[in-house]
Amino acid sequence: MPTYSNTWPPGYSPDPGPFYITIPRGVSNIQIICWGAGGCGGRATAPIVATYSAGGGGGGVGVTTGATYTAGSVLRIYCGVGGTSDGTHNGSNSIVSDNRTHTSLCIGYGGNGVAGNSTSGAAGGGGFGNFSTYIGGNGANSNSTSGYSGGGGGGAGSGHNGTNASTFHGGKGGSVGGGYGGDGLNGSGGIGSEGNAYGGGGAGSAEFPISADGVPGGSGAHGAVYISYDYAVNILMNVITAFSPRYVPPV
Repeated sequence: MPTYSNTWPPGYSPDPGPFYITIPRGVSNIQIICWGAGGCGGRATAPIVATYSAGGGGGGVGVTTGATYTAGSVLRIYCGVGGTSDGTHNGSNSIVSDNRTHTSLCIGYGGNGVAGNSTSGAAGGGGFGNFSTYIGGNGANSNSTSGYSGGGGGGAGSGHNGTNASTFHGGKGGSVGGGYGGDGLNGSGGIGSEGNAYGGGGAGSAEFPISADGVPGGSGAHGAVYISYDYAVNILMNVITAFSPRYVPPV
């Protein structure tokens, strides 16, 4: 059978959902990949001395394969949102679940974020799935003596772990689909770099003793959900209609 695939959200969108899809007849061998969102880098405030903050962790990945669900079943899809230093620090999870039983089928856990002025890098997220799981890279510690903020951890891919950040260098994203972590600052003040799609951790910021207002850390990159499936050619239109990511199931 030919394979038709789609992603939620379409392309790369900040809209996390939830989205709902109904499984039509004739669909089999469903594969789900969930990339968790990245955590933020730390905010730096420096009323007296220069301050360098640490990097956030990359999002993890879960992979579920070979799944066959009863026609008419409804899946709930939520795409993780990257953490921010002015909001929720941790990246949120990307989850596909059974809308009736609320059973999780696949999860990419978000990376941990960094609190303000923390010098300790945050841990990457993991995953849940029946086939494989991959871990996001850890954010790097900052070092005020050497004068750098920590880089963000690399987001996990659907085939490899993300790598840990090292000093101010962001970690590499795992293949396939893992985003690089943001690069920290070395010897200068400013906002930490954002993580890259999907799931890269944000870098820590650096603030010189000018004011106590502070400088935000880099935001973590959003997560994503990918679903592929096989279908019979003679029910193609039925599949496309039912798998519309904007389809809302009847109450």
